[in-house]
Amino acid sequence: MSRRSSNFSKGEVDYLLKLIEARKHVLECRKIDRKSSEEKVKAWIEIELEFNKKLGHNFRNAEALRTKYKNLKKSKKTCSAKKFTPTTKFAGQFENLVDIDSFYEDDTIDTQDKGEDSIESLPSVDIRKAQIHEQQISDLAKEHNAKMKRQELEISILEKEHHLKIAKMELEIHILETQLHQKKKENNNIIYDP
Repeated sequence: MSRRSSNFSKGEVDYLLKLIEARKHVLECRKIDRKSSEEKVKAWIEIELEFNKKLGHNFRNAEALRTKYKNLKKSKKTCSAKKFTPTTKFAGQFENLVDIDSFYEDDTIDTQDKGEDSIESLPSVDIRKAQIHEQQISDLAKEHNAKMKRQELEISILEKEHHLKIAKMELEIHILETQLHQKKKENNNIIYDP
């Protein structure tokens, strides 16, 4: 059973925004290719680790932090839209409409652990694209493993060939030493033969 997470404090939101600002070029990138998606997931995991390292009294997973950030952006857009609505009757009154504490309201999120690598932990990513990317990564991993095994076999064969060449050379040296020894004996016999 999932339970509701506690409210974000102002300090938590400020620190989250600071962490996001440092990675904004990755998180706000509009590219949807596999590399960009992987970089975004990695960035959110880094944010989760740094966030919980400093403010670990209420554990927040990457999904919860991402949801909070999306809700903050949505609130900011709503506030901006209300501020710039062209009405003469309420002109200037929307400036104070959204209290800063509204940014710290609850984000009702499911904190049931789905695992950081699961597709469900990325609610804004198109599930089909994520499945395709996962399949491509799996295929690449299999291909890489096959290449590694092939290279290991090639290395093993080269090592065996190397050892055989060494053994052959050692035998040739032994034969030459034996022949040299025999020649020396023959020469000694010839010299001392009466």
